[in-house]
Amino acid sequence: LNDVSIGACSCYEVGDPRNECSQSKSCDDLEADLSNVPEIRCACNGDNDPRRGITCAVSRMCSYNDLISTPCLCSPQYNSGNCTCTEEYHNDQQCICDQSQESGVYDLTSCRSTKICIGDNIPIGCTPLCAVDSNQIVELESCFCNQESQPINCRCPTDSSQLIGIPTDRCNCRQIYDPRDENLCKFQLKGVILIVNTSNVNPLRFTFYGERFQQGLLSVLIVELRNKTEEEIKLEKDNNKQFEEKYNTKKSIQTYSTNYNRNHKSNENQQNRLFESLTSSKFLKPFDRYLPNIIQNQEEIIRDKDGYIIWPPENAIQLPIFIDDVQIESEQNATFSMNDITWLDTRKKWYGMLISSDNETYYGANGNEGEAVIIDVVVEEGEQFVNFNKNQTSEGIVDPPVIEKPVSFPFWLKLLIIILASSSRVSSSSFVIIFGKL
Repeated sequence: LNDVSIGACSCYEVGDPRNECSQSKSCDDLEADLSNVPEIRCACNGDNDPRRGITCAVSRMCSYNDLISTPCLCSPQYNSGNCTCTEEYHNDQQCICDQSQESGVYDLTSCRSTKICIGDNIPIGCTPLCAVDSNQIVELESCFCNQESQPINCRCPTDSSQLIGIPTDRCNCRQIYDPRDENLCKFQLKGVILIVNTSNVNPLRFTFYGERFQQGLLSVLIVELRNKTEEEIKLEKDNNKQFEEKYNTKKSIQTYSTNYNRNHKSNENQQNRLFESLTSSKFLKPFDRYLPNIIQNQEEIIRDKDGYIIWPPENAIQLPIFIDDVQIESEQNATFSMNDITWLDTRKKWYGMLISSDNETYYGANGNEGEAVIIDVVVEEGEQFVNFNKNQTSEGIVDPPVIEKPVSFPFWLKLLIIILASSSRVSSSSFVIIFGKL
């Protein structure tokens, strides 16, 4: 303004630097009204500057029971009423959007969109309430979900008190104050999937989802629900066509025979190496070289008369099973794995799961205490865990190879080895090793 004559531009009441405008009040004058004074004439001046939130950014944080005598930013101590909205605290419809658009200020467009329209685009940039059928699809966050209308892509209300009647598949539960706690948003288990793959190190992998999971505050209880009915088993057999090809009788026996031959050959090699070491001693007579089979680590697959694997084994662990080594992926998802499969008998039984945050009270379906959620089992690998129709060949079921039981050395032979060891002053440790193999 210094180069502009007062004839072209008359003096301003506040902040006019021209010599001819000596009556203009200083920007620092407490009586000066800065309301309509641009920052180029008077820089923002203190928290009580009337331009705060308009052309000057609000910088003061609201305190507990703040009277808002000067504009302040919504804070943990005060975030309702006429405080200035921030990115973290803008849920209250009464908070005021900062229009200064200065750096670090909550974006004006985003702030305005959190306001529910009370008329046609009133206030400016507001978002209307949804008013279409809940099964319809709307533009992403173009309207607020509400008790009467929750279409797909609707925007969840910023005010938690307005969540009543809105399902959690539209608006997730909120950790702090959710009025749906009594029916939808309490600690609960919604679904469980168990992937079974006996070729993995940990053959059982559980994935489950629900509400309000917290790391270190979640434990699991696995229970048996009931036996499967004959109708359910028959239906599973009819639906599991893929397992008929994978685990048919002939293929199963061939697989068993292949594994048997491979393992038997490995056993023979181990025996031969041990025999060579043992019989190479000059203190053993030639007839002692014909030693019995002393290595037998073959695991036999036991099948019933129809060719199915007999399961569970006699040493199966008993239910219920308690698990506290759970990996929390989010408030709604968690996983854990198990390497013991002996308890699982999905051919005959249904299983369920419950969760607890205190290891005392266990919740399940709909957040109800003691109401277990059924475990959905998906078998990727594991013949003993699926119901399928066995394809019997015309030759019938071939008996698996007969496995010789381990034969121990007779007492006199053990005694002979000990005597020979003592008489030859050979290091006892080598014979202890041999003797331990007997």
